[in-house]
Amino acid sequence: MLIPLTRKKFEDLIPIFATGGQYKYYWGKPSDVLRRFLYSLTAVVAIVLFEFLTGGFLRNIFFVTGFMTGFYWLWSPIFFATQRNLGCRRYKFSGFLQAEVLDVFTSEELVGTEETVNKRGDLVVIENRERCLNLEIGDEAGFYTKVQVPLQRDHRGIRPGDRVALVVMSDRRDLSLISKISDVYLFDYDLWVSNYPYLQRQIFSELCRRMEHSIETQDFSDLRGEQPEKRRGQRYVEPYDERYDERYVKPYDEYDDRDTPSDRFADPYGSSSRRRDNRYEQFDDSASANDYPDRPNRSRSNRPNSGRQAPPTNRPPLRLDPYPDDRRDDWD
Repeated sequence: MLIPLTRKKFEDLIPIFATGGQYKYYWGKPSDVLRRFLYSLTAVVAIVLFEFLTGGFLRNIFFVTGFMTGFYWLWSPIFFATQRNLGCRRYKFSGFLQAEVLDVFTSEELVGTEETVNKRGDLVVIENRERCLNLEIGDEAGFYTKVQVPLQRDHRGIRPGDRVALVVMSDRRDLSLISKISDVYLFDYDLWVSNYPYLQRQIFSELCRRMEHSIETQDFSDLRGEQPEKRRGQRYVEPYDERYDERYVKPYDEYDDRDTPSDRFADPYGSSSRRRDNRYEQFDDSASANDYPDRPNRSRSNRPNSGRQAPPTNRPPLRLDPYPDDRRDDWD
């Protein structure tokens, strides 16, 4: 399965400057470090002699040049790794490829030769060979590639059919022609197979986990840079009811007491027509209360203490003074 990646995601996977793994790769063996140190020492001695012969002319330029060449053995791995990363970032399009191991086998490859002379004076060529692991990778769409790396102890568990993930690079938008591939990641074993660590491995492993989730949900919008659709939880989704649709409103009399819509924010003791008990609106108001014993009787005579009158009293009625005329104009 091949899924295009956004440019931002591709630049996150392959940075401009060297990572820790890339610096370690170009740092090399102790013999490589010693060779770079000799280059630096030779360059510094040559610059000092040239400055002495010129009589101190352009002393500042010679100082900067000598300082840079003196630490060549230290910053040269960063330079070579950055140059290699820029070679990958020049490709305009990239994609995430999930495939499987078609075949796995080992071979012996020639890594170098040495010429020496034996006791009889004959020239002898010694070949240095190294055992390598070969992986044939492909998918159902017809993609096929072969990866060869030095054999390590961790590679013993790789079998045909194992799932792998890698980044492919191309100059075509549809990724029909693959120009370069990155290091291979077997996410079932959390194992990397590569000669050179192109990718930010922590970011790529997280991308693989998100990819598995996207395959299950069939949602690849996050990998392609699209905004995923916001989904509300099931507890916030209410069933559709045509009685609340403004385009279709029935008269209120068509509903009985079981289907009467209610407003949960309304006052339960209010005077809303939707909240009042209308079970007896279909009956004649002239019917007696005995005909419908469960109907509430709200007449004045049926209220508690309805026949009670105020006791007589000899207290005179309350009299108030009239409002002064001089203050009436203040209210006009």
